[in-house]
Amino acid sequence: NCYISLLDPTGGWVADAAYQVAAHRENPPSPMLLRRAERSLFTAVDSTNSRDYAAAERFVQFAEENSAAIIDPDLRHRRLRYVHMSNVCVLAGQGKGQAALEFAAPLRTELDAEFAKVGRVTQWQSTFFRCVSFAQRQLGLLADAKQTAQVFIDRCKAGPTASDGRCEAK
Repeated sequence: NCYISLLDPTGGWVADAAYQVAAHRENPPSPMLLRRAERSLFTAVDSTNSRDYAAAERFVQFAEENSAAIIDPDLRHRRLRYVHMSNVCVLAGQGKGQAALEFAAPLRTELDAEFAKVGRVTQWQSTFFRCVSFAQRQLGLLADAKQTAQVFIDRCKAGPTASDGRCEAK
């Protein structure tokens, strides 16, 4: 993360190298490799100076493969949630807006039900809603993109984080 924080354009290799080191130490499938793939995916998708969607696609695959180490299906699903939300960003970033929206649809249903139950947004939802809105804009669905962004803003403001500045436009 230091390379990325310093906006070092050569720092993108670090996430891949970290995953490769972990892969040599662990026998897949492994929860540790799942976690490392998840962190590397975050770096590849959310890097401030360059996004590497090809690497992100690999990390999604690595995470899926290593999720087999989690036997309980509900726990596995919860552990892969960030990976799946990020995959919407990967697809949208690759210019595959329709595929991103199709992949996002069941996640959106799940997030809507969760919000109805707990009344607040949970971790990584801003990334998900941003990427869904981006995919909608790619497809010329501007009213839908605006509505998606507004839903997230309204949900964010309705929750306990509204007063700490996280919902403010930057």
